[in-house]
Amino acid sequence: MSEAHDPGREVARLIKRVVRFREQVATWRRLGLPMPFRRARKNSLLRDLAAHWTGALAPTVAGDLVYLPAPLDFQALRLLFGEGGAPPPALNRLPPGGVAFDIGANLGEWTLPLARAAGPGGRVLAFEPNPAVADALARSLRIGGLRQVTLHRAALSGSEGTAPFIVAAGNSGESRIGAAADGSEIQVRTRLLDAVAAEAGLARIDLVKIDVEGHERKVLEGGRATIERFRPALVVEIGHETGEDRAALADLYESLGYAAEAVLLDEGALPASLADYRAARGACAAVEPRNLMLLPR
Repeated sequence: MSEAHDPGREVARLIKRVVRFREQVATWRRLGLPMPFRRARKNSLLRDLAAHWTGALAPTVAGDLVYLPAPLDFQALRLLFGEGGAPPPALNRLPPGGVAFDIGANLGEWTLPLARAAGPGGRVLAFEPNPAVADALARSLRIGGLRQVTLHRAALSGSEGTAPFIVAAGNSGESRIGAAADGSEIQVRTRLLDAVAAEAGLARIDLVKIDVEGHERKVLEGGRATIERFRPALVVEIGHETGEDRAALADLYESLGYAAEAVLLDEGALPASLADYRAARGACAAVEPRNLMLLPR
């Protein structure tokens, strides 16, 4: 095969272009300079990635290798371009040797930095029920030698068994427990957080991150005993839950003795309270999905 038609070489070139683009953006941002090239160059990259990406291990901004399957969806592109990730306030809650749950792990946007924070002596329990996405995450964990991560190919919920699961095209992060209107859902295994924690024989849990597209109430109700015992920091995505679930979750947090501290952004954080969350106001307004950090009082 000639070099011009070698898909491996083409993907390698694309990765180099993306890394160079990320470095240029970081440099210009650090210097406070305008970036007139940014949109045009990113759009050019996106077109070429759509045309030539065949699946590969690409470096994240932090230096991890993450497997991104073809075609690249919204979540994969976020990782590739260095967007999102586990923010420092969450990572600061996971010391070396600590234990974290990554519920709704997807391609590893949080799993990989959590594994680095916990270190070889710590543990990360990652949960991803989407088979194709779980396969990709497993490749990333193998190439990174991240033995401290246990990947559970299951969804955490309010009962043990199975449940219908909608696989969202174009954005795997929007996949969720539920039945599709056209009957195209798949069946996935469901577990209780309490059951998994008991089976793992954990002596501590420092952080629980939950991103499950509106299924948060079931996850937390299925993990109440574990949360009461270990009192971990909680980072829970908000914005997809129903009004009924929001009220029930606010009651649950209060009964568990938790206070809302902040809404975590890609850069910085906004102060928040349980009253804000209950009323969907301020930083907790249901404008877009955001991560709410809650800490035991």
